[in-house]
Amino acid sequence: MENWHRIHYDRRFAVEHDKLPDLLINGSFKQQFVMQLRKDWAGPAGWVWRASFQFRAMNKVDERLEIWGRVTGKREVPGFGLIELEIGIVNAQGQESTPGTATVALPLRSGPALPYPFVPPEG
Repeated sequence: MENWHRIHYDRRFAVEHDKLPDLLINGSFKQQFVMQLRKDWAGPAGWVWRASFQFRAMNKVDERLEIWGRVTGKREVPGFGLIELEIGIVNAQGQESTPGTATVALPLRSGPALPYPFVPPEG
């Protein structure tokens, strides 16, 4: 992640100097949470083609977080299917901190495996 800012590991600095509520979870680490869930959901046959995120709120270390995804659309392109998702991270109080979208490619039930490396559809 290579983000060595003290707000991620030095509680005294984060709270006293930067006036934060506590240590903060690194944004790249939150991004990894979201992408790992997408990859686990797609399984070994699927491919997380693209994703985008917005970091809208801070998450504190030791905070309970829920990583979520919701299917918003699906379409078939030659050779495989594309699944559109809303994605994010919400805390125990229901505050969304990292909303985004993703597209996952999956093989068709009766179709061939996805090519490796994955070649996205044109257009």
